[in-house]
Amino acid sequence: MTTVVFEVEQAGCGSCASRVRSALEPFGAVEDVQVDEQADCATVSLVPGASVGEPEVADSYEDRRWQEARAQVQRVLSEAEIDDPDFFGGRVLLEIGPGPVGLPEASGAKLALAVEPLAPRLDAAGLLLRGDAVYLATGAESMPLLDESVDVVVARNSLDHVVDPAAVLAEVVRVLRPGGLLILNVDVGGEPTAEEPHAFTTDDVRRLVAPLRVQRERSIPDPHGHMGAQLVVVAMKDASTDEPSTTLPRWISPS
Repeated sequence: MTTVVFEVEQAGCGSCASRVRSALEPFGAVEDVQVDEQADCATVSLVPGASVGEPEVADSYEDRRWQEARAQVQRVLSEAEIDDPDFFGGRVLLEIGPGPVGLPEASGAKLALAVEPLAPRLDAAGLLLRGDAVYLATGAESMPLLDESVDVVVARNSLDHVVDPAAVLAEVVRVLRPGGLLILNVDVGGEPTAEEPHAFTTDDVRRLVAPLRVQRERSIPDPHGHMGAQLVVVAMKDASTDEPSTTLPRWISPS
């Protein structure tokens, strides 16, 4: 076990432990975080050799950004209890609200799509990785995608930021192919804020994903925000007895 002490701004804000844990995940599994609010510091216990990301920190900023993007891929799979590190390979992936983290670029998907209303501003600020992902600068309530054209949808810490969560889930159901998966991670048990206008209970989330078949569900104690816990849901779209209303986009190879 390795113990490290960090100076932390606003240690008493209520989410300090979660912020420290998230920041250090790419470089090792965090066993414990103890926050000293008066001293503005956090004592962190790291498990050696249990890295979510890579053992060595890259030299350049750009390479470190790619490390974090690859770590985000493994983080999402780990949270969903998916053991295959190349799970997205050969699939059409859509992430809702990725921000500048870079999961779509690092996913290894056959086609990586990202619905991100802030994409033009992130791009203008130089915050997007230079990869092959396609960013759609639109809300997830109405996505310019054909029916049943996506294999996997990832929505991590984004559903409480959208305008209409029910409309977003309806769109997810529409664009997923039969057999396609939704990997959802959202805080439950919190309170609405200006940045996160929706607060969900576990039952709220279950109702939203009800058109899909839940394969597994788990709770992670540390929330993304200031209170509550993370709820991770992996849900599948069952095969339909009806003929699909549309076909694959022409730019996707059927092979």
